[in-house]
Amino acid sequence: MWGDSFRATEWTPANSQVYLADVNGSGTADIVAFKGSEVYVAESKNKRFDKKTVWASNFLPKHAQGWDNEMTRLVGDGDGMADLIAVTTDGVYVSKSNGKYFEEMQLWGEDFSTDNGWNASIHDFVAIDVNNNGLDSIIEDDDSGAFSVMN
Repeated sequence: MWGDSFRATEWTPANSQVYLADVNGSGTADIVAFKGSEVYVAESKNKRFDKKTVWASNFLPKHAQGWDNEMTRLVGDGDGMADLIAVTTDGVYVSKSNGKYFEEMQLWGEDFSTDNGWNASIHDFVAIDVNNNGLDSIIEDDDSGAFSVMN
């Protein structure tokens, strides 16, 4: 067994989201889990995962309402540590990883917001390096099927 921090009886698709991403810069994928308003990380250590620890509490952007975990992703900014990105009522917020925890969220852009019509039930977005510069861009679809990119 690689670790026992995330048991199926406690962590279900109905109450949590679990991802794999390198958030500490070690070069190996860590477990990143969203449950309630907290973000947990179990760091990868060779052939096992450490016990989960809270990397972000009250994971809600300051002054932003309407946050939904369906509108949250992990994104890379070129430093080797995946950061959190959230689309909210008033814009796109990023919470950078410093290798030990996720820092306070900062507003990075106002164009992609739920106030401007972005909705998790009808829109989706991905974060991917589209121009090979080492930085992820946000790609979102709109009602017409067109895509918008922010980097």
